[in-house]
Amino acid sequence: MAGVNLPMDLEPPLRIGTRSSALAIEVATEVARALSRVGLTEGYVLVPIGADRPGGDPSSFAGGPLQTEALRQALQDGLCDIAIHFGKDLPAGCRMKLGAVLPRADPREALCCTGGRSLDQLPAGARIGVPPGVRGPQLLALRDDLQIKTVRGSVESRVAQVRDGQLDGLVLARAIIDHQPLADLDEVFSLATLTPTPAQGLVLVEKARGLSDRIQQLLSAISSHDSLLQLVAERQFKRIMLQFRPAAGATAKSGAAASGGADHQQPVGAVAELNRWAGRVSLTMWGVVIDQGAPLRAEASIILDDDCDHHRHQAEELAERLVVKLQAACSDSSAAVRDSRPVGVMRDRRVLFDSSSPITGGYRQLIAERGGLAVPVPMASTSLALASDVDQVLLSCQQADFVGVSSPLVVEILAEAARRQGTSLDQCLAESTVVAIGAAAGVALAEQYVDFEVAPTAAVGRAALAGVWP
Repeated sequence: MAGVNLPMDLEPPLRIGTRSSALAIEVATEVARALSRVGLTEGYVLVPIGADRPGGDPSSFAGGPLQTEALRQALQDGLCDIAIHFGKDLPAGCRMKLGAVLPRADPREALCCTGGRSLDQLPAGARIGVPPGVRGPQLLALRDDLQIKTVRGSVESRVAQVRDGQLDGLVLARAIIDHQPLADLDEVFSLATLTPTPAQGLVLVEKARGLSDRIQQLLSAISSHDSLLQLVAERQFKRIMLQFRPAAGATAKSGAAASGGADHQQPVGAVAELNRWAGRVSLTMWGVVIDQGAPLRAEASIILDDDCDHHRHQAEELAERLVVKLQAACSDSSAAVRDSRPVGVMRDRRVLFDSSSPITGGYRQLIAERGGLAVPVPMASTSLALASDVDQVLLSCQQADFVGVSSPLVVEILAEAARRQGTSLDQCLAESTVVAIGAAAGVALAEQYVDFEVAPTAAVGRAALAGVWP
């Protein structure tokens, strides 16, 4: 343990779990000092967990998500009282007891290279090092002559590759350079030009069970409401996108994400920004997915209510709007593929959809055009007041070849009915092709481990439906 600021009193020091890299320890120390400024009197002890391997073979480098998992396990095992996380490394589906979200560091991406050159000034075929993820395809969209090299390892080892001439440039998070000025900062990209991975620049404090009320109050005192909203929006976006498997192939659903494990799906980028003017506050969000090697982008905004209690819900709503826009872009990019599919291949197959939802009205015609048998079933929660009604709807879903679901509450009701019957919703729907009509329904289905396709909205959804229901 690395001891810091230990007063001689009867209160045990606060044990702060951190990754063992120089950057992580510096950030954890900043958190401890912030707590001291608002009233932490018993001192603190830093508890480094795991090894970030500053030297050695980069291929053996323990990535951020693995280190985060080890740190969370240490918290669960009682080795520390709070744990400091980098938001970008948290798996999309993980749940935690959040103690604080610190004021955000600069989330933008930066270019470090030799000679103080910008991206446009680098020679043809320049070798640019990037971490695995969404940065490479975005850079190629700016300059298709670049040689993108995936680099792993510590910040020190990556910067050394530029100094040694193995790379002409390196893309790093601006926040890293601000904390560790190991390299010259030659260009900073706008959020819309090079959209970072979700929650980049955000530092989170996870608290252990049984943490004293006083320490929890101190954590609340150092937490930023703005940063919390950015975290909620960006993680909601990431969570939804990693559950979907749209026709364009931009993302994929995986059991690992659904269960809260590491994210192995197609990378996504997202960042939210708050703006204040004339007494109003807006939340704007940029998102990017990689479709067939190329970035597809979208932007969405929302005006926040005066009531702060509504802000978290609005941040989630903004993420869902952005998902819809990106799904529309994916649908447009694959329109030629969809239009080439023959009409009538659904002939005589049963297609069940929620007749009580206003956004499913156009699907009956689409089903008829494709030769299917439309099975409209009222699936509004108010229509499922009796257990017998729920059981009948569940049976109809099991007998259908295709099932469209638009309400997350209905998903929960059907899942409970399946449990009453001694089974699970994913087993009941295993023989059906399930389509989530709307982002919220997709999240609910993913939480029940149901494999599904996605149709985001009525207009976009009808087009997407033509792609996922051939």
